[in-house]
Amino acid sequence: MTHQPVTLRRVWTDVVQPDDYDAHMAAVGQAQANAELVPRLLQRWPPSGRRLLVAGAGTGQMFDFAGTAFLDPYDITFTDVNAQFLRRLADRLGRADFRHYNVVVDDVEQSGLRGPFAGALLVLVLEHVKWLTAVATLRELGAGRCYFVIQQNPPDVVSALAAGRPAAGSMSIFREARPTLLAPHLLIAAMDQEGYSLLGTEERNVLDGKKMMALAFARTREAVHAE
Repeated sequence: MTHQPVTLRRVWTDVVQPDDYDAHMAAVGQAQANAELVPRLLQRWPPSGRRLLVAGAGTGQMFDFAGTAFLDPYDITFTDVNAQFLRRLADRLGRADFRHYNVVVDDVEQSGLRGPFAGALLVLVLEHVKWLTAVATLRELGAGRCYFVIQQNPPDVVSALAAGRPAAGSMSIFREARPTLLAPHLLIAAMDQEGYSLLGTEERNVLDGKKMMALAFARTREAVHAE
């Protein structure tokens, strides 16, 4: 029988377990870096309304490090393709006594949500999806501002989970299913096509020579697409 490659969609819906994901992200320092970057983005470049989308929200691990007070101004819709991850997220928010939210199983490549949203946040999501489709979805949902955290590796490394320490448990699937890094200039150009301008960036260094890069965009015009 021919071996079929494992797709990233199947990895995130069926393979990766919440405990393994949380342990890996904390061990490499990415959870902590993201917990610094996300509040910084929202504080420096806040959306103009309360309705915030957090797509590909995962387990909500950042709240172990950042708390939830920075989200108090917002009514938040958390989405992910993995219902198990969202249950872990809801547990975390419940322990933090944060109530201004709902969780929805949804796919940022083909969303069933209804906009508009004042802002949309995606943390380490674009490397795992059809990213051009994802940013088009945000425009279709009417996101006024878009916030991304993407991973940047040393120059000779092209995979988002390569050149680091071995991942344990279900995270070892990424030896086979490789997320792809996204160059910032490509994201900036694609967002321009969708009608968004770059507001600014923030970076944090993590282990193995990697960086977490955060980018904030504001919608400035209607998207211009070639026919």
